[in-house]
Amino acid sequence: MSDLLTVQWTPPTGQPQRVTFSYDRHTDSWLRITACWTGTTWRETGCELIAELTIEGKEAIDHV
Repeated sequence: MSDLLTVQWTPPTGQPQRVTFSYDRHTDSWLRITACWTGTTWRETGCELIAELTIEGKEAIDHV
């Protein structure tokens, strides 16, 4: 698995959104970062440390 995974989507109304999972080898943990598109740049809306990341689904696994 890559050390960085981003999922991006556009809701029917509103700006595009994304969540990025970034692995930190020094702390052996993941950082979850949420962001929204302002029209010119991505604005971070939140972040938190997570202990474990699991990806489910055949398509997701085939493309990581």
